Amino acid sequence: MSNNNPSADDKWATFLLNNGPQLKFYALAGLIFGLFFVLYKYVLFDSALFERYVELCALWVAELVSVFYEPGAIVYRSNDGLLTHIQADNGAFIVVVKEGGGFIIASVLAAGVLAWSNPVVYRIIGALVALGWIFCLNILRLVSLLAIDIYFPLQLDLMTVWVMPLWLVVGAFIYFYIWMRWTERKK
Repeated sequence: MSNNNPSADDKWATFLLNNGPQLKFYALAGLIFGLFFVLYKYVLFDSALFERYVELCALWVAELVSVFYEPGAIVYRSNDGLLTHIQADNGAFIVVVKEGGGFIIASVLAAGVLAWSNPVVYRIIGALVALGWIFCLNILRLVSLLAIDIYFPLQLDLMTVWVMPLWLVVGAFIYFYIWMRWTERKK
C-alpha cells in the first residue's frame, strides 16, 4: 500500500526550495543587524563620536526650531553629558538623549538594504543614503516634538510614545520600497 501523503521531511524540503531566497535575505539581514547592534551597544554608544552625533542632532534641532517656531530657543547641555535639553522661551522643552537617535530603525533599514540582492555598489550607496534619510527624519521628529510641546502640550506624551516612533518606521518602509523598486529597474 503506497502512501501519497508527503512526509514532514518532504514538506520541509519543499518549503526551503520555495522560500530559499527570502530566507537567505532574512538571515543575512538579521546577521548584519546583529553586527550593527553589537557595534552600537559596545563600541559607539559610550564613545565621544556618538556624543558628538547627539550634540549635532541637538544643535540642528535648535537651529530649525529657532527658524520656524521659537526665535528664542535655548540649547543647554546637562552636566552628565548624556543628554541635551532644548528649551523654548515659554518653558516647553525636549531632551535629546543617546537612545533616541533612531539608531535601531536605521540599523534595520541599512541591514535590509545591504542584504538585498543587488550589486554591492548599490547596496553600499543605498545603506549610506538610508542612514542620512533616518537622520533627517529624526531631526524632523525632534523639531515636531518641540513644536507639539509649544502649541499642543497635552498631546506630547501620545506623540512621543506612539506617533513619532511610527513616523520613523513608516519612513524606513517608504525608503526601502522606493530603493528596492529603483534598483530593480536598474537591473
